[in-house]
Amino acid sequence: MKSRVVVLLASMATLCAGCDKLSPVHPSSVVPPSQPRASVRQMSTLPDDGATLAYGQPGKVEIAYTLQGDIASQPPIPREDWTHVPPQYLARPTYQMRSCLSLDGMTCIVSASVSPIGGSDGTVWNTLALSETFRGRVDQTMFVVHQLTVTRSGVTDVVAREVRSLHWHFR
Repeated sequence: MKSRVVVLLASMATLCAGCDKLSPVHPSSVVPPSQPRASVRQMSTLPDDGATLAYGQPGKVEIAYTLQGDIASQPPIPREDWTHVPPQYLARPTYQMRSCLSLDGMTCIVSASVSPIGGSDGTVWNTLALSETFRGRVDQTMFVVHQLTVTRSGVTDVVAREVRSLHWHFR
């Protein structure tokens, strides 16, 4: 008896899946797959991975970023309504590249180094150092976190993020 119920349920699931694909309003046919609108990737570090730094000695990280077309566009407000919108909503967005050192890939152990960037693709260098307050508690970092953020109308959002393994040792 149980096997008949299982077969019946499996048959119904197959039929339902088939009907869903034949439907003219199937979600995959209406909504195109979303493409990443921005990307971030670490290019190089100075000194190299595995190097030893003194506490407070800065290391540098080069990050490449990509902004795709419409990410920098104005808010979707008809031009004739712009006179009724507060100026901060029409201001161009501000982009920044933030980088920080992390032991777990989630929590930063230093304040983020921030570089403002323009509206086109390119690379930036961020400077990262481990302060004296970590002496004796941290002997190496395991990750560096890069975030491309955009600030519009006073609200900051992360549009691209990368966590990369990086082993800088500290003496």
